[in-house]
Amino acid sequence: VSTQSTGRGEVLDVLVEAPVRAQKIDINYEKVAKKIDVKVLKENLWKEVRESFDKTSQSRKGRVETSFASVLQGLPKKLDTPTQNAASVPFCFICLLHLANEHNLSITQSSLSEVQISWKKQTSI
Repeated sequence: VSTQSTGRGEVLDVLVEAPVRAQKIDINYEKVAKKIDVKVLKENLWKEVRESFDKTSQSRKGRVETSFASVLQGLPKKLDTPTQNAASVPFCFICLLHLANEHNLSITQSSLSEVQISWKKQTSI
């Protein structure tokens, strides 16, 4: 409530309109944080990436390539049940980013829904 003077000694009470309120939206989110052994996830993800690379042939530039989706398809059989339940696509992608940094992997987006992983195999001299 605010007050305004009319200049003739009268005081008027002026009400301000309530702001428009947004509707309450229920968002289904995790109430309990997932616990996952990231080291185990990274080790198994790296094994699956290497196996996926072994299945593909090298390109002209000496690089092997695979898709993130194909790696994710083979990953569950390498993980124990608690890790399987806690491992989500975002967790796996974060681990893939770590692996890319550690093993010099190249990650490119081939389409809106697919990510390609490529790696130049080290040749022994």
